[in-house]
Formats: sequence, C-alpha cells, structure tokens
Amino acid sequence: HSHPRSRVQPPAPPLPSPPASTMAADQVGMYDGLLAAAGVPRMYLRTNATSIDMVGGYIPESATVMHVEEVAPPKETMKVVILSGGFSAQLTHDIIVDTIATKLNKKSTDAKAGAGGDRKSLGSHTHVLRGGHGTEFVNPGFVKISDTTHLEHLFIMLRKSERLCLERDLFIVGSDAVRTVLDDWCGESDVQFPVEHVVYNGLTPETREQQSDVSDLALAIDHFGLAACKCPVVVISADTIFHQDYNFARILEHAYVRGKDVFCTYELTPGQVECDPNGAPVCKMLGDPKASMGKIKSVELNQLVNSGRVLAPVMVMHRTSVERVRGFVEDAGGARDLFAMIKEIVETKVDAGDVCYAVDVGFGRFDCITLENLRFSEEFTMFYVAQKLVLNKLARTQDTDSSLDFKTSASGRGDGSKDMNQVQGYGDMVGCS
Repeated sequence: HSHPRSRVQPPAPPLPSPPASTMAADQVGMYDGLLAAAGVPRMYLRTNATSIDMVGGYIPESATVMHVEEVAPPKETMKVVILSGGFSAQLTHDIIVDTIATKLNKKSTDAKAGAGGDRKSLGSHTHVLRGGHGTEFVNPGFVKISDTTHLEHLFIMLRKSERLCLERDLFIVGSDAVRTVLDDWCGESDVQFPVEHVVYNGLTPETREQQSDVSDLALAIDHFGLAACKCPVVVISADTIFHQDYNFARILEHAYVRGKDVFCTYELTPGQVECDPNGAPVCKMLGDPKASMGKIKSVELNQLVNSGRVLAPVMVMHRTSVERVRGFVEDAGGARDLFAMIKEIVETKVDAGDVCYAVDVGFGRFDCITLENLRFSEEFTMFYVAQKLVLNKLARTQDTDSSLDFKTSASGRGDGSKDMNQVQGYGDMVGCS
C-alpha cells in the first residue's frame, strides 16, 4: 500500500472545446478584447488543437494579445528647460560669510568660557557648498528644502500638468562641476529621468565667470532641436521653486491658449525679501497693475525698490522668441541673464505692435538666490509641514499630493526648533506682522 501523500491524483478530464464554426464573430471579438484587457501573456495560456483554455472560456487560436496603454501620453504641445548650470554666486558668498562669522562667534564664546575656539564649527548652511577651498560653489538644483532638492520640487510641480510628459518634454542644463552627481541623480529609483535629456555647459568652478543663463538656454535649444518643435518652451531657473499647493498648470494653459510670451511676476511688499540684492527687474503693466494677468508695458532692470511688480526667472516663450535666443548670445552686446533677455523681447514685441503677458504668481514662489531667501523658504516649509501634519491628524487622512517628506522634514525631527513644531500664525513664526 502506498502512502496517501504519495498518491497521484488523476488529471481532470479536459473540457470539450466547441468547434470553431460555433463561435460567432462578435464572440471572437469579445474574447479577444477580454484577453487584451486582462494583459495575460501568451506564455501563461494553455493551448490545444483547436482552442485556448482561459478561466473556463474558449478563445480561438486566431486571437491575438494586444498591449494596451493604461494612460496615453499627452499630445506634444510644450517643452520645458530647467537651467541648473549656474554656480549661485550670491548664495555662495552669503554662506561663506555666514560660516566665517559663525567661527568667529564660536571662538569668542569659547574664549570667554576659558575654552579654545573650535575651528570645525561651521555655519548653518555650509553643507550646501561644493568644491574645494577657494573654489566653493552652490548648484541651485541640488539645494534641499525639507530634504527635497529644488529639481525634485520642480518635477513634482510639472507632473501635475496634463500637457507634459516629463520623460519626453523636459530637458535640463547642468555644469560639468556636477556632471557625476546629476547623472547619478537621474538614475535614482524615485526619479528615473533619461540622462540623454541632460546637456552640460562644460564649465567648472575655475571657469564659472563664463556662465550665462541665456547661453545655457541657447545650448539646450540647439542641442535638443527645440526651435524645430514650433511649440512654446517653458524656461525655469533651478534656483526657483513654488508653493506646494500652487497651481502652476494654469500658467501653461494661459500661454498655450493666448499663443504669446508669458512671464511670471510677483508683488514685492515692504516686508518681503527682494529677489536680488543688486536691484529688482520691475515690470510695468498696461492697465491695472494689480491684475493677476495683463499686458506688459515695459521692463526696468536693477531697480532698488521694495515694492512693485517684479519678474521671476520663469517664463513660457513663444516659438518666435525661442528662435531668437541664439541671436542674443551671438550679439556682442546681447543679454547674459534672463531678465535682460526678457527686457529685449518685450521691447521688440511692443515696438512691433505685438504683446507680451505677465502672470502674477503672488506668494507662490520661493528661491535660493540669497541665504536670506533660502532661510525664508525653509522656515515657511516648516510651518507648512506642521500645519499639514495637524490637519492630516485631525482628518485622519494621508496627504498624497505633497512634495514634502513628513518623516525627514525639519519640523518632524526631535532636534528641530520648538516653535517650528507648534502650529501658529505664519507672521508670528517669522517675526513679522
């Protein structure tokens, strides 16, 4: 007698297969569609002489497996260029000065306490610096806010637009100083960005003086053939990010529907940080200067003001302006920065009877142009995360549309500022009314 466990069960009798003649044409189509929708590979199907047996049904041998895309990519209507080839001269200078001041204050405090100065004491943002002694620099794309780089913040924002397929429509300009870092970042599991869509301007910390945002933009347009696409090009400087709940897609829709150049602006207030310590590029409007969107009258650069409508380094360029970028670079007296280029575009279009538009982004943007601006961004993000945590806890919901990591953000760390872990008015938190 064999052991019960060793008994081999007889195979089940095969189900009878209906003749092919009994399968109506509409039934064949129905089963063909079911097979394709189920996505069952051919290798998992058992065939016999006349049919394919699947889940108790019969599929004729003539059925084919079709690969069905879950979501079709959007039509190619817009391109995006992120400029991350700069060296953030002002931010680098501010961090170095802050580091030196921190060292001096540390030495002074230790001396009063009878201890020797700690030469390793660094400033609050020294970790942002790259390069060696004397060649320090900052790459704006890899500055982190709430443990998320500026590039990742921009990716999250751009993915919300239904007009864009980032793997097809997005391009990045970097410097040779961060070539390895940027290539590695593109291959990370949570990024997965094609490295073929990155072009490098060939500059290092020793040749940083040759860097120009307009030259980097022209490099991207030429290298990726963006002028031949005959579609608008979104240009974003990597030192700029947007509020996590800001609807950036509406700017793209405005630009696409109007078919004109659209430049982003924001309103300076006496208590708000200026975009540039050397002066702000003020945008004067036709009609109501407070309108959220309107026609641009003129642009004035390097205005030492603390109020007015100011250009942000974000724009949607019409195809006619995209074709002119190379000319700005080749002209001996041409524009070297984005604001100077915008000024020339606006003046040319207005003189020709054409129009350019400005869209107010209000309090929706932040930047790391200066150390003060970077700290402002970090403080606001801490406040934003703290409020999100409380709201999610009260509503017992999980925020799935945020670009912030609650587990690693500063407000969630035990060593974080006590005030930052408390939900309070933003004006109280930053010390302004």
